[in-house]
Amino acid sequence: MGIRAGLDRFRVVNITELRKHGARSAVLVGVIAVSAALLVAVLGIYGSMTGSVQRLASGIAGNADLEVTAVADSGLSRDLLPRIVATPGVRVAVPTVRAQLGVGDARVLVLGVDASILSIDSDLKQTLQRQLAAGGLPIDGVLAGPGMNAVKGAPLALGPERATVALVIDDPAAARLNGGRFVVTTIAQAQRIAERPDRLDSILVLADPDTDVDALRTDLVAATGGQALVAEPGFRAEQTASATGLTRDATLMVAAIALVVAAFLVFNSMNMAVAQRKPTVAMLRALGGRRSALVRDLLVEAALIGLVGATLGVPAGMAAGWFIIGMLPPFLVQAIDARIEYLLPWYAIPATLLACVVACLAASALAARTVFGVSPVEALVPAEVVTQEDARRSSRLLAPVLSIGAIAASVVLASTVEDRWALAAAGLGTAGALGICYVLIGPINRASGAIAQRFGAPGRLAATAIHRAPRRVWATAITVAIAVATGIATQGALRDMVDSSSDTLASLADADMYVSGTSKDMIPTSPILPSGLSEAVRAVPGVASVIPVQYAYVTVGSARVLMEGAPAESATPAFRLMSPQLRERVGRGEGVVISRQLTKTTGLRVGAVLELPSPTGVRRAPILGTVDYLTMDAGLIAIGLPAMQQWLARDGATYLEIDFMPQADPAATQTAVRAVLPETVLAYSGADALHGARGAIEQSGILAIGIQWVIALVTAIALLNTLMLSVLARRREIGVLRAIGASRRFITRAVLAEAGAVGIVGGAIGLVFGASLHYLGTMILSATTSIRVTYTVHPLALVYAAVALGLCLLGAIPPARRAGRIGIVEAVSAD
Repeated sequence: MGIRAGLDRFRVVNITELRKHGARSAVLVGVIAVSAALLVAVLGIYGSMTGSVQRLASGIAGNADLEVTAVADSGLSRDLLPRIVATPGVRVAVPTVRAQLGVGDARVLVLGVDASILSIDSDLKQTLQRQLAAGGLPIDGVLAGPGMNAVKGAPLALGPERATVALVIDDPAAARLNGGRFVVTTIAQAQRIAERPDRLDSILVLADPDTDVDALRTDLVAATGGQALVAEPGFRAEQTASATGLTRDATLMVAAIALVVAAFLVFNSMNMAVAQRKPTVAMLRALGGRRSALVRDLLVEAALIGLVGATLGVPAGMAAGWFIIGMLPPFLVQAIDARIEYLLPWYAIPATLLACVVACLAASALAARTVFGVSPVEALVPAEVVTQEDARRSSRLLAPVLSIGAIAASVVLASTVEDRWALAAAGLGTAGALGICYVLIGPINRASGAIAQRFGAPGRLAATAIHRAPRRVWATAITVAIAVATGIATQGALRDMVDSSSDTLASLADADMYVSGTSKDMIPTSPILPSGLSEAVRAVPGVASVIPVQYAYVTVGSARVLMEGAPAESATPAFRLMSPQLRERVGRGEGVVISRQLTKTTGLRVGAVLELPSPTGVRRAPILGTVDYLTMDAGLIAIGLPAMQQWLARDGATYLEIDFMPQADPAATQTAVRAVLPETVLAYSGADALHGARGAIEQSGILAIGIQWVIALVTAIALLNTLMLSVLARRREIGVLRAIGASRRFITRAVLAEAGAVGIVGGAIGLVFGASLHYLGTMILSATTSIRVTYTVHPLALVYAAVALGLCLLGAIPPARRAGRIGIVEAVSAD
């Protein structure tokens, strides 16, 4: 009986009120839907990266227990295979070659295998079983996956090789391998295509039954002599998660701010709902309704709004994530060892639904508590007649304590935690700032009224309306402040990060020209430039010097790290960030320098010895110093070029720095250099290299900036809704004014004066709010990127304030026109 009565009460009171204020309910559901869509999009984008790598790894490795893999791009010596086979506990050892060719949508996975791949249950086995059973792989041809759009018998260009398509695989399992974008061939041909003769990329290990896999891993490490990494086949997905963590967490930080903003709007709406429902609450209390039941109904209503909004936002977020996957910047995906397909993580939807519901419940809790303080007499007062003292009372104790605590926690978190947990400070700081603003309802109301009075007679009328509705005025002002603050904080912090990072990369412009196998906005980790190219470029008239440099990805522990080998005189940023003495020592091979980022991810410190498995065994070198250098991976190791070539058994360079003679014509010399380059090698100026590197850093934050503009759009809609509700709530008052002679123009100008005054106050609050969040953002980015991000006041902040004021006035135009058009009879007779 009690449950049915509760449901009836909820239907009659709460559902009726939601329908009665349909516009406000729709806006609330909309802002929650947008926040949910942002969360799903971010989780889907970065979950797709790790998920695609995991799908490919499991599609090849299947039920393999361990994988012996190369620690660098130079691959494994084939001599390791007999040692692994002879290790006790190894049932089968399957050699493979894996190489990614091309860029973006043109990337193709080349797989080199032999008949032993059939020993492992996997999608690759299912794909190849019929072909291998029918006579093995073609010696001079390749099997093409269904995503290659290849034709049987047609030639196919694969790096330096051209192969004939012997068969197009149409098995359903093949579509799950790298999205069907792969070719399979013999190990020997794959080695020629990858230009790594007699080298393997990994050896899959299937253990004997009842073998202790951990003990086997230890034995394999000993058998390989430190020349390889021994791990579970899924380790690549962990490396991908680490490599994309910075951009993922930056966008999640902004998405979390969006959720806080949405929670604020829910909080404000529920405050308005409690005020408007006071007569209903009084009646229910008089009939014996318990306050706890009424509070519970409000919380259920908030949870319902959160659930409906999140449910509507999930499909939009999935669509946005799918769309953005195809637009990811090249530098972000170049080292991901798989074609990125849209794969929404299993936890994305439940986590989003839970986050939205919890945010709505938390935002509504304070508003719902006011029911306990409502006396029958107060409950019969009209909703618009709310005194400033009443507005203060609910927040006098709890709100200041919680707000100051949240702000203090955000500062402590951002200044003491030197990892990605510092990103949580953004949400705490935003919530704390909103709480402080809530405490200042009275001052905000008085400031808005004082400004409104300066707009003449319409302004005085507007000031009267402002003083009578402090909560509505506060909500409108803070909505404007949010639009200003998010713009200032997001753009300012990311601009400071780009500027600070660019300062560390400035030496790229010191070289006159670069030659590489990759574009200027990618890290040149591969391919190795053709032998003899350095000498050919050096012989070009006007060329003064050619400095070879090599980049590669290596594995330190379980983390992927960028390694850079160069001579001491190189213009490469990591070397220029060192002191001259340290640079000379590294160039001579006396030790290595690591990024401050790597000290945090590995615990390594100056003076310690770096141990690195390599194709030539475990290598050791003292750590001579650290530099502030930003990478998308776990960090950077800078080493002398000869030492790197020896460690990785990888001769040559991945790019060349070229300096021209002082008297040379730069344009003519660049043309002459390009003339001696193969078609697959690119050339660009030092200024272009710096511009490309800066653009890559900017791209890492482009999604966060996009989310910020979505927040601004949501606040604009909420602002329009708030002002429209204000006009509708005052229809009777407007009708009386019209009846005693006020013109339509006067009414319109009064509404615009109110909006202008509130917009000015909101813009000023947003400037302070945004500058504080901007500073907090630089602290957070300094902690997460391990470079010193310098706080800079940008003149653009004033532009955001002006835009917000204009936004407020534009949002006021439809309500003002609506107010001016209200008929006298219709308005006076309004309920």
